[in-house]
Amino acid sequence: MKRRVSFKNDQGLTLRGVVYEPRQPEAKASIVCLHGFPGSIKGRTAKRLGPALVKKGYRVLQFNFSGTPDSDGKFEQKLMSREVKDTKAAIDFFLKKYPSEKLVLFGHSTGAIDAGLYAHKDKRVKGLVLSGCVGKLSQAVRYDFTDEQVREFWTKGYASYTARGHWSDGLRIKKAFYDEFFTLDLPGSIAKYRGATLVVHGNADDAVPVKHAKEAYTAARKPKRLVIIPGADHAYSGRKSLGRLVAAVDEFVKTLLKKTNK
Repeated sequence: MKRRVSFKNDQGLTLRGVVYEPRQPEAKASIVCLHGFPGSIKGRTAKRLGPALVKKGYRVLQFNFSGTPDSDGKFEQKLMSREVKDTKAAIDFFLKKYPSEKLVLFGHSTGAIDAGLYAHKDKRVKGLVLSGCVGKLSQAVRYDFTDEQVREFWTKGYASYTARGHWSDGLRIKKAFYDEFFTLDLPGSIAKYRGATLVVHGNADDAVPVKHAKEAYTAARKPKRLVIIPGADHAYSGRKSLGRLVAAVDEFVKTLLKKTNK
């Protein structure tokens, strides 16, 4: 079952998303999914992930960060640190409406950065999944921005997007978003998290080289698992790649979380 939901973040902005509920009375676990940048829950990965996870018996929340349609806020004011706060608002809402002792935080791409930055701050997060995650932000900033956009940041204080057919086409984002790539400590945050961690990545990822998955895995504490999916690109295009991603998450929950929640 799919339900449309909405809730407020710490700034009073309304965030909108969907909850997928499994058919069985009791879900295996609850999963909050964080989308990438400049993506949304209608993106190639997200729109397939929720329905696939609910079929495995999980209750799933997917929502759009502030500044992403159809949530409130301006795209130009996006910050990863703001998305981390949106994550707390999402978890607060989700667990109040659907109480669960087994909560997994799943982040893909920039959503994985947000998840990695947040998880250690919240003891309710029993499992962390980092999908298509970067290792060090300072090395990854050029995966999101072209040379021309970086010049715009430094000369104009913002960068413009050209993405024909995408909702972000023609929009601007302030340099503050770029600056955070050099101030946020992702490996340090991942290392502080004391729950179970799964790092999953495609070996054909065309956006984030697989070496970053190994760096994120190295930063994580035990219990942890690294899964490299053969032939999978950044979006896990194709039924087989997505199926392997979901299978990795399912196995992670059934084994590592079972051990940590005894």
